[in-house]
Amino acid sequence: MFREEVLTGMPAVHEPQETTRTTPSAILQPYDLLRQHTEGTIRVSDLPALVGELEAMRARVWAELISPMPGRNGHPDNDEDRLLDVAEAAERLSLSADYLCRHSHEFPFTVREGNFLRFSSGGIDRYIRSRTAKG
Repeated sequence: MFREEVLTGMPAVHEPQETTRTTPSAILQPYDLLRQHTEGTIRVSDLPALVGELEAMRARVWAELISPMPGRNGHPDNDEDRLLDVAEAAERLSLSADYLCRHSHEFPFTVREGNFLRFSSGGIDRYIRSRTAKG
């Protein structure tokens, strides 16, 4: 008994398999799989390949997001990745350490590491640039 019969109580109607495509799913490009999914023409047997490609893309994008951005000389800018403690960040922002701690959740450059509160140096720089560009 087919799964459709069990779920609907009616005999399953199967349409003929698509014969125009001869490319095995293993060598389809990710965009072909996405296009077929969007068009509703993807085979069920190709869905694992689509999921695998999407996960691989997701991993590559995350790797790009967390990797240091290259500086002017092609090397990671050390200051971009540096995490500052409360005193250093407060000094750079011209705020009191107490105010910075109490309002840390409001700042986009706050990084929590367990019980420690740190602040992204590059994030502070971007924050300052965005605030000075507005006013």
